Amino acid sequence: RLLAQLLADPPGNLLLIFARRTDVAVGNAMPTLPATLRSTTLTLRPLAVGAVAELIGERYHVGPEQALPLAGLVHEKTAGNPFFINQILRAMVEDQLFNFDTQAMRWSWCLQAVARHRYADNVADLMIHRLTRLPAAQRDVLRVASAAGNRCDDGLLHQVLAEPPGEPLKALIAAGFLLPGQKGLGFAHDRVMEAAYQLTPIPERASLHGQIAQAMLGAWPEHLHEVLFELAHQLQSADPCGFAANDREVFLQLLCEAASRTRDSGAFAQAVSYLHTADQLLNHGGTLQSRASHGFAIACMAAECDMQLSRMSAAEAQVGVCRQRARTPLDQ
Repeated sequence: RLLAQLLADPPGNLLLIFARRTDVAVGNAMPTLPATLRSTTLTLRPLAVGAVAELIGERYHVGPEQALPLAGLVHEKTAGNPFFINQILRAMVEDQLFNFDTQAMRWSWCLQAVARHRYADNVADLMIHRLTRLPAAQRDVLRVASAAGNRCDDGLLHQVLAEPPGEPLKALIAAGFLLPGQKGLGFAHDRVMEAAYQLTPIPERASLHGQIAQAMLGAWPEHLHEVLFELAHQLQSADPCGFAANDREVFLQLLCEAASRTRDSGAFAQAVSYLHTADQLLNHGGTLQSRASHGFAIACMAAECDMQLSRMSAAEAQVGVCRQRARTPLDQ
């Protein structure tokens, strides 16, 4: 919506650069660019065999005649995907298919061994294969970081993990899996983050998100409103039964605030999603006082958002809930 508004009346001094993946289904179509707006589209295509040979030659300090046969094998396996190429070359080193000759000060390999070696059929499986071979402490850091998203830092890791993350974290940064940034840790690529999240078994993910939500309360008590939506996302994926009464009350207030802010910005569907999570918290262990203070407000806001979305049956049902939860004649 913001992009559509910018394109409808673009300021003269605006330079907009954005990237999008075409291999992932998205909910909203790409806005049509006005004819008066100058634009350039760069399509990132797979690397050719020659480009892969140049990359191998540059990285391993070998000539084209030695790099080209290996480049052909790598290209056949990766279809020229740059990230996949980088990961499969790293895997070859880890699997000791590459040897460094300290006398000649150069890398060498056996093409027959490379051709026989079994690799994953796609980059996601290869990343999972690489990550599962890491030490347990490093895998734990990756599991928490992938579930926490863009707001993971050293303080949050300390709150969630049983052991200090210092050395494992340094090793992951040195290996290129994680990148330090101003707002915390980030992943080198979406595929790494997706593979790291797969390290946590599905039955354990709700518990992990709940731990992260509670850790956010402990790590950033004075900045909760700045990380409001990150915290709300954790609560949406957490088990609503796994919180103490005091934490549950704080989470209810934050979810209602997140719903109110998204409603005011016009994101009614997202607001309904936050309210649904708040209702689950209320129904799974909420105290009588919490039900009295939050129940009516949650149902009332949900009814309003459903009407804005033209979901009249859902809105009518929420109005019925409002009547049940009304405490005063004014509420009625």
